[in-house]
Amino acid sequence: MPADTRLDDHTRDLIRRLTGGPERLTFPMTRSTPFDPPPEYATLRSKCPFAPADLHGHDAWLITRYDDVREALLSNALSADITRPDYPQGPAGKVNRALATSGLPAFLRMDAPLHDDLRRLVTRDFMIKRVEAMRPRIQMR
Repeated sequence: MPADTRLDDHTRDLIRRLTGGPERLTFPMTRSTPFDPPPEYATLRSKCPFAPADLHGHDAWLITRYDDVREALLSNALSADITRPDYPQGPAGKVNRALATSGLPAFLRMDAPLHDDLRRLVTRDFMIKRVEAMRPRIQMR
């Protein structure tokens, strides 16, 4: 993850070329087809794997390389908990926050260690052998 949020000249120039002007990418980007990521991702992966972005009016970083994304997702510095005041809310932010405070926490919106504990409880039931064993009953319906 970038330690310094200031942009060097190369990154600033690349983002200007990709966006046609601003030094921040607007995210999500427009896709030319629903089946492929925007072509700008390939350029970003090779030349600017951490790009500053605007996510529904909030400052964000667009991380484009697999290993970097994996490292970010494993980092305790980032959170999946939408009840945190610093969590960037999208257009449905009010709905998300209302759901998060309803007393029914979503498994995917939990941080470690609670997420890890609950995941361990259900992992066995979703292993390939168990899911395959359920296939005939599911297909009968």
